[in-house]
Amino acid sequence: MPRWASRIVLTVEDLRIESLQSMNKNDAISEGYASGLRFWESPIDQYRKHWDAIRGTEGERWVDNPAVVVLSFSRCVDASSPPVCRTAP
Repeated sequence: MPRWASRIVLTVEDLRIESLQSMNKNDAISEGYASGLRFWESPIDQYRKHWDAIRGTEGERWVDNPAVVVLSFSRCVDASSPPVCRTAP
């Protein structure tokens, strides 16, 4: 997509490979699983259930602890060239 047609521009700041189960509570919250929505479950438990519902094949399940790609990025304020970026929340 041409930059002028995009509403936001992201810059990848970090890329690493980790095991799935190495995620912590803050990682699960960053993925959108906040405590309080289902107060009886931790954000990690919510993420685990959703992960298994989507990826139920052997080798991809939570219990299999597959390697995952973790991306950190910055959101750019505008789509100018070069874009002005700030760290994403």
